[in-house]
Amino acid sequence: MENLDSDVSADIVRLLGQELKLVRAQLREAQLRNNTPATEASSYEDTCRERLRMLIDDVAVLKRENEDLRATVFQLESERSGFVKPEDMDGSVALRYEASLEQSRKELSKALAEKADAETSLSELQENLQAVQEEYQQMKASKRECQQVADEHCKRVMDLADELETLKREQASLACTDTDPESFFSSTTYVAVEGQPDLDTSDPYIKSPFFKLPEHAISLCAEGVLHYNSKQLMWSPSGVALGLVVTHPFQFNPKVGSGQWTKWRAEIMDIGVKKEVFCLNTRGWFYMGTYERASSCLTMPVDKLKDLDPKARYIFKRTVLNQDFIPPSQTRMVENMYTQGVLKVELFGIRCVGFNQALNAELIRAGNEKRSKPPRTLQGIPILTPEDSWGRKGPGGKKRKRSDGAGRAPKGKNKKVKAE
Repeated sequence: MENLDSDVSADIVRLLGQELKLVRAQLREAQLRNNTPATEASSYEDTCRERLRMLIDDVAVLKRENEDLRATVFQLESERSGFVKPEDMDGSVALRYEASLEQSRKELSKALAEKADAETSLSELQENLQAVQEEYQQMKASKRECQQVADEHCKRVMDLADELETLKREQASLACTDTDPESFFSSTTYVAVEGQPDLDTSDPYIKSPFFKLPEHAISLCAEGVLHYNSKQLMWSPSGVALGLVVTHPFQFNPKVGSGQWTKWRAEIMDIGVKKEVFCLNTRGWFYMGTYERASSCLTMPVDKLKDLDPKARYIFKRTVLNQDFIPPSQTRMVENMYTQGVLKVELFGIRCVGFNQALNAELIRAGNEKRSKPPRTLQGIPILTPEDSWGRKGPGGKKRKRSDGAGRAPKGKNKKVKAE
C-alpha cells in the first residue's frame, strides 16, 4: 500500500509537470502565431497570461501538497521500516492521503479541460485571423478600384478644364464689335514682309479657278491652309501685309427640311493660330504668305455696307446655298436681313508674319512644269472641241450639223444674214 501510494504520487507529479510544459509550449506557439495588433489577438494573449498565472499558482499549491505527500511517504516508509502493518496505520493519515489524491485528480481534470479550451480558442483565433486577412485583401482591391476611378475623374476634370479654356477663347473670338475698315487699318500696326506678291503684276502659280495644291507643297504647309476669293478680302492701302476677311456668320440651306440656318465658322482663323493664306482673283491663285489673326470679331455697320457693295453682294450670295432651289423673293429677303441689321457682315483682321520661301518655290516649280507640258493629243491628232468641229465634214463627206440647229441657213435662201 505504501509503495502504491508513493508510485501514484510520483506519477501524478510527473503528469502535472508534463501537462504544464505542454500548456506552456502551446501558449508560446499561440503567442508567436498571433503576433498581431488586432484586438482579438491582444485579448486572447491576456487570457492566456491570466490562465498561466493561475496554473503557476496551482503548481505552487501542488508543490506544497507534494511536499506534504513526501513527508507522508517519508513517514510511511519510516513506519514500514518499523514493520507497521496496514491495519495499524493511523486512519487520519489514510484519509488525508485519499483527500489529497482526490484533489490532485480534480486539478488534473481541470488542467485538461483548460487545455481543451485553449486549443478551441486558438482554432477560433486562427479562423478570425484568416477572415481578417481576406477582408484586408478585399479592401486593398476596393482601394485600387477607387484609385482608378479617381484617376479617371481627374483626367475628365482636366479635359473639361481644357474645353472650358477653348470655349472661353471661342467666346472671346465670337464677341463682335462694330467697326469700319478705315479705323481698323489706321489703328493696327504691322511690319512689311519680303517676298509677298503684287496681285496686279505677279504671275499666279495656277490659273485655274479651282484651288489645288501640288502634292509636295502640302507637306510644307505645317500650320494649315486658308484660301479666299479676292471678293472676301480687303487689303490695307499700304499693302497686302494687313487685311480684313469679310465673311457671313450664318448659312441657309434650303435642302434640309423646310430650310435650316447653321453657324458658319469654316473661314475664320482662331486667335493665336498661324496659317498659309491663298487668294484667288481674276488672274488665278496667289500665295500671300503666313498670316495670323490680328483682331477679335468685328461687324460692319449697316450704314457702311454701301462702301463694300461688290463684296457685300458676294457675301449675300454665299449666305444661301443651292440658290436654284429657292425663289428670288427669298434671296431678296436674305439681303433685306443684312440691310436691316438682322444679320451682320463679320470682319476679322489678318496680319502677315512670314513668307514660306520653300512653299513659294515649290508652287512656282509646279506651275512652270504644268505650263511646259504639251497639249493633250490622241494618236497625234489634236482633240477638237464641239465648236471646232462645227462645219467640218464627217467620214461620209456630209457636213456636220449642230444639234441645236444653229449654223443652218434658212431654207430656200442663200443670202447672208446681217448681224444686228
